[in-house]
Amino acid sequence: YWIKMSRAELVSICWELKIECKDKSIDEMKQLIREFADKNFKRRSKISGSKMSLTLRKFLSKEYDFKFYNKNKEEVNYKGNKI
Repeated sequence: YWIKMSRAELVSICWELKIECKDKSIDEMKQLIREFADKNFKRRSKISGSKMSLTLRKFLSKEYDFKFYNKNKEEVNYKGNKI
């Protein structure tokens, strides 16, 4: 199951993660981002979203079901259509 993201959003995520994405298709970029996340982010550990772009947080929450929390320890929902 792939989430729908624009090419520009995926390129932005690749740049943020320092992933080479030149001449890659949308599906190839999604796969590269998934591989990076599998290698570098543990789903059950707490990850600081403050240093991630909104686009990356949106991708991780929709694609991987990551949960992000604000300073008050309230879950922030990035799964809706409006962010």
